[in-house]
Amino acid sequence: MKVLIACEESQRVCIAFRNKGHEAYSCDTQPCSGGHPEWHMQCDVLEAALSQYWDFIGLHIPCTAMALSGNRTYAKGKPGYGKRLIAIKWSLEVWSTVKKQSKKAYLENPASVLFPYIDEPVQYIQPYQFGHGETKKNRFGFI
Repeated sequence: MKVLIACEESQRVCIAFRNKGHEAYSCDTQPCSGGHPEWHMQCDVLEAALSQYWDFIGLHIPCTAMALSGNRTYAKGKPGYGKRLIAIKWSLEVWSTVKKQSKKAYLENPASVLFPYIDEPVQYIQPYQFGHGETKKNRFGFI
């Protein structure tokens, strides 16, 4: 498959797909730190998603303003609420674009205010389910 892992500078997911034989690329506005700049698109995620058809797209959108853990700063009536609204709007635009560019995609984010806006099924995953010691509920939306 031709795979795009968006908002990923570390290339951990990209490399995992490469190890399984897929033509995978990471994308982020920052340079990659995973050691394979030849597999990295340093640009906006929308630009990368629209650059071609992808068999599969994984989104790891920034969660700072949308995570429930940030309600002290970003909840309605708090100083960062405007940033939360901007983050939601941008994330929904990216998700809508991705769904048009690929038949298969996921959107990963921790417990956040975003998922009530997503119509697709949502799955909850904990790192400890995969051998890690951390407890951090992550949500995945799928198409």
